[in-house]
Amino acid sequence: MYFAAVTGRPTGGFAPALTRTVAALLLAAAIIGLTMSSAIRRGMDHAVAISPDEQAAIAISLSRSLTTLKLGYLGLKQVSDKLGEYWNRDAQGWDDIEKLKSNYRDAALINAGLEAAASLGIQSPGYVSDGTLFAMNSNDIGQVDYVTLAFALFGTGIESLFYLYFFLVGLSAFVFILTFRDNICALVILLGTLSAYCIELQLGVFDPVAMPSYFGVKHGSTMCLVAFWHFVFLLLTKREPSPAVIVGSVVQLGILVLAWRMRSAVTWAFLFLFVQALATARPRVRLAQFRHVRLWPPRIVGIAKSLRRSIWIGAKSFVPFANATLRWPVVVLLAGLLGSVLYDRASLHFAYSTDDIMPGRGVWTDAYLGLAAYDSRVLSPRVAAAVRARGLSENVRWWVARDYMDRTRFVAWDGNPHGSQAAPGIVSEFAGVGIKAPLQEQYARSAFMEAVKRSPVRVLIVYLLRKPLHVLMSMKAAIATAESKLWLFLSLLVASCAVALVSFLGLRDHPSARRDAVWLSGVSVLAAAAPSLWSYANQSTMADSILLLAGFLPIAIGMAAAKHLLRRIDGPCR
Repeated sequence: MYFAAVTGRPTGGFAPALTRTVAALLLAAAIIGLTMSSAIRRGMDHAVAISPDEQAAIAISLSRSLTTLKLGYLGLKQVSDKLGEYWNRDAQGWDDIEKLKSNYRDAALINAGLEAAASLGIQSPGYVSDGTLFAMNSNDIGQVDYVTLAFALFGTGIESLFYLYFFLVGLSAFVFILTFRDNICALVILLGTLSAYCIELQLGVFDPVAMPSYFGVKHGSTMCLVAFWHFVFLLLTKREPSPAVIVGSVVQLGILVLAWRMRSAVTWAFLFLFVQALATARPRVRLAQFRHVRLWPPRIVGIAKSLRRSIWIGAKSFVPFANATLRWPVVVLLAGLLGSVLYDRASLHFAYSTDDIMPGRGVWTDAYLGLAAYDSRVLSPRVAAAVRARGLSENVRWWVARDYMDRTRFVAWDGNPHGSQAAPGIVSEFAGVGIKAPLQEQYARSAFMEAVKRSPVRVLIVYLLRKPLHVLMSMKAAIATAESKLWLFLSLLVASCAVALVSFLGLRDHPSARRDAVWLSGVSVLAAAAPSLWSYANQSTMADSILLLAGFLPIAIGMAAAKHLLRRIDGPCR
């Protein structure tokens, strides 16, 4: 599909270009400022998720300044213990969840822990083997980069994580507006996306345990959405690579790659962009038509000639197709991904290349957990029995590994779901590591493939019916659990602003902008839900898609209202 509204040509509105740019910048600043002030009033600038992943990332970041050695994303255990000493004060573990909730929202207590950990002085690091050094095992290491950048820019305080999030969103919006200030569709989608951050506050998304604020493991990746739209419109508008455009794209690439390093689920954004590049280059492919070939009675010679002609024409069109696909925004994206991989190779400690520690979430482990969450009948009998007896949890990883090791005659398992049973070969001999994550990932992949072969129909039902329905219900639940109807009022207000914006910029020059804005924002919601379709869906793992949904609703309402308004103004001929 071609988008006439995103050709990159000036809109020809009534306001001069400078006025349009300033108006868009002021509107973006107002929305971001309102969102920040509302979040601060709720105490979200100092709310930390009750998760060892969050604490580990902060501890590793602080450890970098407490040793003269380059630890390569390893942290000092004494730093983590010092944070826990403050943050978990007077709480009896997970049995005292209310006390933990109170501690992890106490700005004074959290910052006192950070100050105490940062004031330990130069430490003599031990070893991974004895547990005095620890790693981000089975978690994305970009969280450490985010914390380090926040502390460097805004100081060693928990509020710095909050400020960095909105600083990056604001910087991304600033670059976006300067690049696409004359594009109606782009500005409307930017308005909807920025407004979604404020509307999201009114939905039942944030959780005091798993996702209490904008920054963090679960929600931090959403800072990439404006950068994502930037590359979408670079591809659609076929913008020429001027120095200013290239510099802006590099800034957006940095934000997008940082979000991807923080949470690998952001892979959906890169896949969306690559598919978009292929789709826009598709018209360059040329194949011969079999219009003059008689299929009955068969003319073998004629069919063979047409087939050869089709192959030859298709081969000649490959070069222009490749050139149209590998445009400079795609090359920039590929360079960013390659740069991240090379940086990891150069900076990660050797421990991350062993069979004990894995720098990132397990893709196949998440996929197997997704099967277990939706239909335990596709699992092996003993794993299914363990899930029924103990419930669905991270212990599924343990049961999958033990069951597979037993069935492959490697290590025996009696089916007892208790996780403390000895398991030679799967539990790391290094202190504090636990299950060997890379090895567990291999077991999960094999077990997943077995489930597909054993129950292909049930697996198809899970992926084609149950998961999509659950994703939709999870999105609906985010709206249904809203504290009030204020989100609806805000959506209508944003829709009204969208109508005013497109009228102010001269929508008559590009009437298809209404359709294109709705189409693009709607497709992005579905694309962002792809990781949930692969693994499992809940509100704390669907932050990207829920946030895009919150932006899609006012865009759709606003564009529908603009259509009817302009019809009334211009008459029935329109």
